[in-house]
Amino acid sequence: ANPTQAAVSPTAPVTPVESALDDTALRDQLAETREEIVRVDGKASIVLAGAGVAVGTIVAGLVAGDMKISDMSVAVLVTSILSAIATLGGIGCLGAAIYPRCGTPEPGRARYFAEVAAHKTAEALRLALAHDASAGDRLLHQLWGLSKAVMTKYILLRWGIRMLGLATIFGVTAGVLDAIG
Repeated sequence: ANPTQAAVSPTAPVTPVESALDDTALRDQLAETREEIVRVDGKASIVLAGAGVAVGTIVAGLVAGDMKISDMSVAVLVTSILSAIATLGGIGCLGAAIYPRCGTPEPGRARYFAEVAAHKTAEALRLALAHDASAGDRLLHQLWGLSKAVMTKYILLRWGIRMLGLATIFGVTAGVLDAIG
């Protein structure tokens, strides 16, 4: 017999989670996933703040009259418009990355805050908590939902950075075209 394996009765009921993972592994992975949410939100917030500063500078130049659309050549105007479109797309992606996701509560369940908050009475919540405890999938469900949210956030962050990079290329091109006029 292997001393590292616990003796389990073949007739003992096994919950879905216990059959595949132990509670400690799920808790560790859930903690790592929550940390990853903080990291991706921080990255997206920093890039979004930088984009906001750049956009503010350009808008200030337009408002102050330092840059005049009427003075731009067609090539400078087109590349500037492409830069603005890419900038808005990038900011949109970054905003979507940090936008809070609460999930859709499943009726009769209480595995995370949105499902807990959906119950109308404390008794309904107690029954849902008892049901979820017997189902044994609370941590697994949270890990799955949060992992999907992290992936969505990283996809949006990457697209936001790509769009802002493209906006930078268009903006620099517009500046060079304007300089060589």
